[in-house]
Amino acid sequence: MSEEKNDDELNAKLDNAEYISKLLPEVFVSTGDVRKFNPVNIMDSMVKEAGLPRKEAKKVTELVVRRIIASGIKFLSGPHIRELVCSALSELNFEDERKKFTRIGMPIHDYEELLESKYNERAAEYTAPENIHRWASGQLASEFTLLKLLKNDQARCHLSGDIHIHSLRYFDMRPFAQSWDLRLILEHGLPPMSFLNFTVAKPAKKATTAIMHACKWLGFAHSEFAGEQSYLFFNTFIAPYLKGLDYEEIKQLAQVFIFETNQQYISRGSHIPITSIVTTPKIPTILTDIDAIGPKGHIVGKYGDFQDECNLFFNALSEVYAKGDARGKFFAFPKHKVILNSSMAQDNDFNSLIFEESAKMGTPIFINSDVSWMNADNYLGNFFNNKYKEAYLNEIDSKDLMNWKKHYINIGALQSVSINLPRIVYEASSDLDKIKEHLNKKMECIRDILLIKQKVIQRLLEKKRLLLCSGEIDGEPILNLKRQALVFGYVGLNEMAKASTGYELHEDQTAVKFGREILNYMLDLCKEYSSNQKSFFTLWEQPAEFATYRFAALDHTHYKKKSESILNGNKHSGGVYYTPASHVNYKADISLDRRIQIHKDFADRLQNNCSMPIWLNEDENNNIASNFRHTTVKLLNSGLSKFCYNFDFSLCFKCNTFQKGIVNSCKNCGNNDYLKNLSKITDYYTTLELWNAGKRQEFEDRKKLSL
Repeated sequence: MSEEKNDDELNAKLDNAEYISKLLPEVFVSTGDVRKFNPVNIMDSMVKEAGLPRKEAKKVTELVVRRIIASGIKFLSGPHIRELVCSALSELNFEDERKKFTRIGMPIHDYEELLESKYNERAAEYTAPENIHRWASGQLASEFTLLKLLKNDQARCHLSGDIHIHSLRYFDMRPFAQSWDLRLILEHGLPPMSFLNFTVAKPAKKATTAIMHACKWLGFAHSEFAGEQSYLFFNTFIAPYLKGLDYEEIKQLAQVFIFETNQQYISRGSHIPITSIVTTPKIPTILTDIDAIGPKGHIVGKYGDFQDECNLFFNALSEVYAKGDARGKFFAFPKHKVILNSSMAQDNDFNSLIFEESAKMGTPIFINSDVSWMNADNYLGNFFNNKYKEAYLNEIDSKDLMNWKKHYINIGALQSVSINLPRIVYEASSDLDKIKEHLNKKMECIRDILLIKQKVIQRLLEKKRLLLCSGEIDGEPILNLKRQALVFGYVGLNEMAKASTGYELHEDQTAVKFGREILNYMLDLCKEYSSNQKSFFTLWEQPAEFATYRFAALDHTHYKKKSESILNGNKHSGGVYYTPASHVNYKADISLDRRIQIHKDFADRLQNNCSMPIWLNEDENNNIASNFRHTTVKLLNSGLSKFCYNFDFSLCFKCNTFQKGIVNSCKNCGNNDYLKNLSKITDYYTTLELWNAGKRQEFEDRKKLSL
């Protein structure tokens, strides 16, 4: 029977008969119109959207029409019809077709809760109009990814808590995180490529304009990326613009950059974009002989010619960070990442401003250039520091891909997915071979998800849907997929060891040995995937402020007996959590030296983003810059690759008093109604009331030290 005849029969049977037509309600359609109900539209939609054969679509349509007539419904909307069709598809065992035909979005009740809530605990953000719309659209995009882009078993792995796809709401459109080569902007202007509906600025003539261009580019980038945006060797690349300026002028430029970057929240609701800068007091050796880009985008010598300006800007940034804003409050962003070595830190000629910043705010994140694998002269951000990247570059026949003389080094990650390590033991028992077998399956699942993301971004670049990322400079794409890692994160190595060996990492060497075995196994798989897929797979310490709680909460529900003695936190209140990555339990009552020893063991294997937090109490010794110099030298000499100091603070919104420590009332005005407590949730500061239940309990458990 022809399709036309089939349609005619259905029309005759269900629509043209006057007595049936009167029983069918009118429909409010998505175009904003009210129309007469036409069953053929349902059938056409199922054929087009779900791929259902026309004969089967007819059966479903007849069932839906019968139900509508039997219900006596007087008015229908498009979503309501779709719900009825999906119910009929399930009843007739067309489950795959139902999945394709379903409507994605958010229940009205959930949206109303967003409108009424003070903040979103999962996102760790306060409520604001832009945030609410972003969260709502994010729900739609997340469902699209789980239903359409991923296979059923992959979606199930995420939903059940075997794995966690970070920034799931951006999976369908945005790369994950990026470190930028500032020369791109300095040489080509802002933006460095031409946009149809965008005002284009020529390369900066003066330092103030260069600084503003740097701020704005971070904002532009956030419109196409899901996560952190960073500048590598920031003060080195700005240095040529500072020639002839005195220190006060340079400090003013540092203020402009930091304040402007922190005030970009106006375009993101109350959410300040996550940014960072990597700085170093000396020009990195690898950049000294490279052409320096200066005013108007012209070459003004070599970067090695601007050592004094580099150092002045380095100090100016620290002074601004240490002073804080108008209230004396820290700057949460950009995260201040500082490449340093022990000889530099203990040199009496080295300015101590970086240690004053540490003593007052705890904002610097130190990167140890003495660590051989760190290769700080060619530091490549969070994802590309491990040794097997050289094998990857050889595999893809691109040995010069990271050559600063030949390329703009824009480098980052397309996606990060974390694995729930303790659950592997809950499912596999303590047999190491079974553990590896289960781990291998989860790693393969993540690998395939990461490859899907790579294809998604590649397609968007080809179609020019990512206007910024798909731009080209001198024939090379701004976002070169060869420089984008596919990232495995992991949560709870400490608890995994405890579940398998009976010991936490700090309690017995057996646990440490087990942890090494697991990390080595995951790293070997990453190397294997990189070789086989000709894409760079890497393992890193994902901060995972939500996943550490989510995994633990789900395991407490679904693996209650097995997890009861393994979870950290308060099981009665629901404030449970796992320890991030391969960190030692934050509440472990051990010396700093012992914590460093264990952390370094795993960091030297991992070689990516291995930052160890050092929680400090309110002891007076923790306010003295010379103590921070001494301790920093000690930590650098220990071989610790990356670390940061962390304080707690309180801020009174009534009188704007900012002070160290968690207090119940303001020391200045005595008020407690307007008081906010702040600390680092991972490696950046935020308000405690925004934290999820697991992170709040972790905060209470943290072992705090005195220097």
